Amino acid sequence: MRCRAALALTLALAGPARAAAGPDFTASLAGAPALAAARHRLDAAQLRAGTRGRLADLELEAMGTSLRDPGLGGRREAYELTLRQPLPRPGERASDRTLGATATRMAEAELAVTAADLAATVAGLLAEALAARERSAVNLGQAARLDAALGGLEARLAAGGTAGLAERLALQSRRTALRLAAAEDARAAADAEAEARTRLGLAPEAPLPAFAAPDPASIQPAQTAAAAVARARAADAEAAARFARTSTAPATAVGLRLERERMGTGFLNGVGLVFSTDLPARRGETARAEARAATAERQAALAEEDVSRRQARADLDHATRAAAFADETRRLAAEITGRLEAEHEAVNRAFAAARPGQDSALLHALDILERTTAARLQVIAAEAALRTRQAALWRHASPAELLAALTRGPAP
Repeated sequence: MRCRAALALTLALAGPARAAAGPDFTASLAGAPALAAARHRLDAAQLRAGTRGRLADLELEAMGTSLRDPGLGGRREAYELTLRQPLPRPGERASDRTLGATATRMAEAELAVTAADLAATVAGLLAEALAARERSAVNLGQAARLDAALGGLEARLAAGGTAGLAERLALQSRRTALRLAAAEDARAAADAEAEARTRLGLAPEAPLPAFAAPDPASIQPAQTAAAAVARARAADAEAAARFARTSTAPATAVGLRLERERMGTGFLNGVGLVFSTDLPARRGETARAEARAATAERQAALAEEDVSRRQARADLDHATRAAAFADETRRLAAEITGRLEAEHEAVNRAFAAARPGQDSALLHALDILERTTAARLQVIAAEAALRTRQAALWRHASPAELLAALTRGPAP
């Protein structure tokens, strides 16, 4: 009877570990150091944009001259004061303002990319930690069931029996292996959670958000943060080319000149208008080179946008296949568990009819337990792969939705 009790190993699949409720996922990203850096870059771009397209400062020029005039037998002194206003080239101020706007747009897109990458990384770490905790829980649960079986064997051996010695050693070895695997998974989970806290800028004991993933139906491959960055780069290259083209026009300035000259017979005063221009003989080649560079930049940006669209579609396909595989794995694991339970019942009946010393039912039950554990671990692996693929979808989430969630601030 005691040995028969040792066969009573529970074979039902343990349910997946559930993460404790924590702060909202997207709101928890708001305090991340990487996002703080991206926000500061955006602030800098906005401040610079506010100074674009202004008129150049006035220029003041003063000159004094003292000459000896042999004809008059004395000295002649002349003073000039010129106030000059440099004029913008045609289209220069508008092009400069466009450059500021495109720089701001690119900084906004880069902030969205930083947020998307951070969300994908943190979600991947949470998925890794959750899978490790689930594996640890399964292994610890199976180790506890082996403890129950060992209790029966220990009682039998204490009563003077010897037939269960090999079974006891096998159970002890398997129990130790399960606890070692559980400890390793617990360490891996702690490492992943610590890395997630580091990325989020949280204290070591601060609660982590629960795993979350965007709705695949909400992802538009042409409207991702990476695509927005590519388009912003193309616009910035075009704005730089337009600004370079304005430099081919002459730089001009107008001003007012006041003159005063002291001669032997008195003072001579004058007022005049000043107009100046340069001769842009060498800037044309620079502008043409900038136009060619802008064309190359646009082509590179279009290629990057195409890459981002393709990657978004590929990640959506990966997530779809991972979801189907997880469903199939759960279904097949449930079938396997049902058959293992039936096999376990058959082992119990065979053990009840066997004569002492003629069976290895306990080792057979241990084998059933190991196959049950393997089935559960396969389910955990499939669910972990699904969560990992879902986490990658954050890189393709809508920039507007991501930035809107971040403006709500971190969860209390």
